[in-house]
Amino acid sequence: MEAKSVYVSSNCNQTPTGADCNENHLLAYGSCHAVLIYDLNAARVVQTLIGHTKRVNSVRWIRGSDGELVSGASDGCVVVWEPQGGAHARFILPAGGPTVNIVDGWSCNGRTIIAGAAMEPGVVRIWTRDAPGGEFHPSETCRIGRSLCMGLRLGGSATSPLLACALEDSKILLLTETDRQVWIKGSVLSGHEDWVRGLDFALNGQGELLLASSSQDSTVDRHNKYIEF
Repeated sequence: MEAKSVYVSSNCNQTPTGADCNENHLLAYGSCHAVLIYDLNAARVVQTLIGHTKRVNSVRWIRGSDGELVSGASDGCVVVWEPQGGAHARFILPAGGPTVNIVDGWSCNGRTIIAGAAMEPGVVRIWTRDAPGGEFHPSETCRIGRSLCMGLRLGGSATSPLLACALEDSKILLLTETDRQVWIKGSVLSGHEDWVRGLDFALNGQGELLLASSSQDSTVDRHNKYIEF
């Protein structure tokens, strides 16, 4: 008797940042211990990335890169996936905690910054890479207080990178990188009444940097006059 596959399904892990879509219509999502890449145009999974040993909690395409993505999992590791000849090489970055719950990545002028937060109150870890294809190095462990980090978003410019951290007290903390590649605390943005789940930076028509935030309180806020850029 001959058998053939008719339908295969792989569920997305039930985490707030377990999936992300890029400009090429590729959806990356965590499924159990793996990261799957789904082509929206072809309507099928085109790649399965194996590297984590426990549930994948957060997946993000690295904005500004050439198809790289970053994932964080309950194995305490952050993994950067770099496309190489139809496959993906991986860089494993130990996050120093039992579970990584949120990650983000951003590349500008060849320099890549990775941020990750574990289930460890008040700590965000940052790694940097100076050129594509190079090694990632720990940049800093930022102490942000006693709150857990519920969301991360990198943005800004090559000379003034920013990291927005959504905290469990419903506030948003901005971290700024100095000329000495040291991250310092900046403004604290308030206005939401529940956990902030979504963050994103954008430039308006006047070249001003804006930060949008969405919350479980069913509101979306736009922050601009508080951001120094």
